[in-house]
Amino acid sequence: MYKLVKKQGGADDLILLGAVMSLPQKEITINPADLSLGGILIEPETALADKTILRFSGYAEAADTRARKSFGQWFRQLTATVRLLSQNVPAGQTVHIAYTSGMSFFNKLVPTILIARFFGKKLVLHFLSNKAESELEEYGRRLRPFFRLCHRIEVTCDYTAGVFRAYGIPVSVVPLRVDRELFAPRLVKSVQPRIVITRHHTRGNNLIGAIKAFALVKQKYPRAELIMIGDGPRREWLEEVVRSERIHGVTFTGYLSHDNVAKQFAQADIYLNCAAIDGLPLSLLEALSAGLPVISTNVGDIPSVVEHGTSGLLVAVNDPPVIADRIIELVENPALVEKLSRKAVQAVSQYFKKQPGETASHNK
Repeated sequence: MYKLVKKQGGADDLILLGAVMSLPQKEITINPADLSLGGILIEPETALADKTILRFSGYAEAADTRARKSFGQWFRQLTATVRLLSQNVPAGQTVHIAYTSGMSFFNKLVPTILIARFFGKKLVLHFLSNKAESELEEYGRRLRPFFRLCHRIEVTCDYTAGVFRAYGIPVSVVPLRVDRELFAPRLVKSVQPRIVITRHHTRGNNLIGAIKAFALVKQKYPRAELIMIGDGPRREWLEEVVRSERIHGVTFTGYLSHDNVAKQFAQADIYLNCAAIDGLPLSLLEALSAGLPVISTNVGDIPSVVEHGTSGLLVAVNDPPVIADRIIELVENPALVEKLSRKAVQAVSQYFKKQPGETASHNK
């Protein structure tokens, strides 16, 4: 759904797609959503107070939910998208589209591309999803003509760039940045454990694997806690699994502000990522910056930042028993915890030194 949101003391924000359209003769970068997903934001290059901002107001449109829509519902939503875009795109000079995992390519992305080009606007696609591998496998060849209508496509890491280039789609890499003040480092010397996960609740992030691993840890350490930040189409199912299996100590927070994500990181002692497909999630970089010991699957660009046994622990995909063993290892080995915490901060600093324009980020 779409709505016009009145900002107190400021300009109106037209909530729509995750696209930002600058006023004539103005260039800005997108701030795609007022959701803290533990990552995905683009740093504004100018203040947004006097700009027209088109944002997608509902996150989840993943495959898990599309089948539930009737043709009439789909058609009405598509018509609303086209109408609002047609009414507002002509006022801008440049249209930036922020694509995140879960947005519908054909209901949201394609209409925006076509309408922007129809009105002769410059079009920049910021592909922020870490699931390019699976998404392009499903849609890549059908979407290639539409991608070629964009004046520029930006991705967040070399791994995602390689996926695009395999389909003959040229892209530029614009690395993610971390607010180093908000995610200030601390030295973790021991763990309870209090585990934090900050990912969309979608199939590719394999959160069920994290819950299975946590259940095994809980058998040995009853005080263990699991904090799951985020939302998505699989959240209700995950909550039902936790209830039916009587796994105590799991908290689903929903989306949090970026400040509150940082507070959760400051209270946690392990960051866990179980994704089956990934690029380089910003939440992982934020965890390293905060000095959290990291346990992650060895997918995407993650091994280029996290060295196993030095700045984090890497595990294979879909192996909850091994993940549980790594968590227990940290509980029982404070020296390793302290080493990983120190090296995590060094690893993320080294990563940023290799990137152009390093320093604090955006707010999201």
